[in-house]
Amino acid sequence: MTSEQMSKIFQVFTQADASTTRKFGGSGLGLAITKSFCSMMGGMISVESKQGEGTVFKVLLPTTQIVKVKQPPPQEPQRQVHDTCEPSVLVVDDDPAVSDLLERMLTKEGFRVYTALDAKTAVQMAVDLKPDVITLDVMMPGKDGWAVLEAVRSDPCVSEIPVVMISMIDERQMAFALGASEYIIKPVDKKCLTSILAKYKKIQRPNLALIVEDDKNASHLLCRIIKRLGWEADEAENGTEALRILSLRIPDIIILDLMMPQMDGFQFIGELRKSRQYSTIPIVVNTAKELTMEDKIELGGNIERIIQKGGVSTGELTDIIKGLLRNKRGGTNEDTSGGRR
Repeated sequence: MTSEQMSKIFQVFTQADASTTRKFGGSGLGLAITKSFCSMMGGMISVESKQGEGTVFKVLLPTTQIVKVKQPPPQEPQRQVHDTCEPSVLVVDDDPAVSDLLERMLTKEGFRVYTALDAKTAVQMAVDLKPDVITLDVMMPGKDGWAVLEAVRSDPCVSEIPVVMISMIDERQMAFALGASEYIIKPVDKKCLTSILAKYKKIQRPNLALIVEDDKNASHLLCRIIKRLGWEADEAENGTEALRILSLRIPDIIILDLMMPQMDGFQFIGELRKSRQYSTIPIVVNTAKELTMEDKIELGGNIERIIQKGGVSTGELTDIIKGLLRNKRGGTNEDTSGGRR
């Protein structure tokens, strides 16, 4: 081969020249795949050729033992915590090694990363988590990436999520026709991927308050106050429902009634303390119960403020919550009286 021919030999769907294709046929995909495999294993492939004499390909691979990762059986998707600050990425790839590599790469770039190893799990996680962006491998067993892309684009709940397709072959036209936002050829270049995903980093989400209150009127009032102050609000009518909501996304603060059915406020706080992830969330207790000294000792921990229901007007309640949320946004645990709790 000539130097010009050798420069194109590893390109997808390229032969040395048209005459070679006419004589021997083939798509030229084999060498491109071989090069990708070598790169994935930390090695390389090179070519030497003398026109009219022959061609030699050399594959160099590291001698370090490579531990094969056994593909786990498909599992039902687990609901994972959706952080309210970091931009989130759902990585969909059937290869656990590639999935782990992308997760470590993107975590270092400031993304919260979720992973799915099959199409069914990927679609369900997209609906549950509503990530800011999805990276999607095309070639997967069973339902492939095209099926996942079609399912995402046909669901109104997640149809607007940007999808970055990742493949070893160039099928950009099909990808864009089906609604993909970007297309990347494997092996994935870190700078290219992070540059693309940076475009889809959303502005930091509004802070989130979780209102745990069985009285719907009281809950709706608190919710309106929270939203007028520029925060988002989730509502739960008891501790059990609040724990389910916590499994989806962590709030910046919890406003908690104590007397509720199924799981009351004391039991709920006890459950929070069992988890290091939840135990540091600031809590504002809003209750009609006259608290004894034993009650206050049992509450203890990270209670920001205790508000007595009926003891303050709506305006005073708004001012108290406004002060607490302002302090929370500023990164302190100071209450409105200037003390630390």
